[in-house]
Amino acid sequence: MSLTNDFFIEEEIEGALFRLLDEPVNYFLREMELKAPPLDVCGKPGGEAIYPDVFLSECERTEKERIIRIDAYSVSVTFPVPDSEEADVYCFACAAAFEKALDANPTLGGMANRAVLTGKKYTRPKSPAAGKNGNLSCPCG
Repeated sequence: MSLTNDFFIEEEIEGALFRLLDEPVNYFLREMELKAPPLDVCGKPGGEAIYPDVFLSECERTEKERIIRIDAYSVSVTFPVPDSEEADVYCFACAAAFEKALDANPTLGGMANRAVLTGKKYTRPKSPAAGKNGNLSCPCG
């Protein structure tokens, strides 16, 4: 594991992602005609906001990356959108705003050489009677 300024590199990557979610992604969500709930990266779930989850894992490295000691990570950002009639649209809006923010800042503020969105997946609740407690999950990564 590499240490940079007494922090783990994973901690710095997560911080950069949360800053991306808090500022530019929320900005793009506000600029859309659709009024999607804002992202709340530091609050407690339960309100009208969407509380994204960030999952970070180390990737397998090529021989070249091992020799020159380059770390590679995979990150999955999930937007659990509260169940409503607009849930699908909110999910698509969050994914689009995240993609736009990442395209505008592919180095995560200098934290990475390159961050790339490799896929989007939209998952419906497991049970059709999920009701008000169900979530539509939108992992991007």
